[in-house]
Amino acid sequence: LRIFRLVKFANRLYVLAYGFLLAAVAIFWVTLFMVFVIYVCSIVLARTVGQMSTDDPGSEFVKVRFGSIRESMFTLFDLSAKPNLQEFKEGLYGRPLLAVFLVLFVAFGSFGMVALLTGVISEAMFEKNLAKIEGERVERHAMFKELSNTASGIFETMTQAGASEATQVDLLKTLHVVRSALEDYGLTCTEEELAKVIMLADTDCSGTVD
Repeated sequence: LRIFRLVKFANRLYVLAYGFLLAAVAIFWVTLFMVFVIYVCSIVLARTVGQMSTDDPGSEFVKVRFGSIRESMFTLFDLSAKPNLQEFKEGLYGRPLLAVFLVLFVAFGSFGMVALLTGVISEAMFEKNLAKIEGERVERHAMFKELSNTASGIFETMTQAGASEATQVDLLKTLHVVRSALEDYGLTCTEEELAKVIMLADTDCSGTVD
């Protein structure tokens, strides 16, 4: 029982480790995409908002935040990591387009990226689980086929030439062989249980099994 618990525990660790690996890969690509988006947006902001006249209200704040591409990238990155538009209240006065842009950037650049990461990781783990289930199904099918061939071979050794039936007495003599074959495939059962199966297989109570 302790061995089975250890296997289950190791399986859970595998799922966690695989999920962590998927998260690392997803974070890398999402970060790369985010850097590209921030860079493009920073160029636009630095060429438009960052070049406004110093006579405009809040221009000093805007200059500090969006005066250059580097400052714009840092501002947008900080906004995506910590979406707090209250800090931009001074610079948004009289600039409705900038306010709309920052709101959309928070919605898609911050909340959207979190949702994207969650979706990518969940989808990848879902596909992995499907592939794992399909692989297990194929393995079980192959095991059952091999086990069926083994059982057929054992049964044929108990039947007479040209006959399609074997007596219960002859089959009961092979219980240790059948149990050993089942154990080779990871299936455990007692000889008493196998004897009951043989008795149930004799549906017409004739003393033979076909």
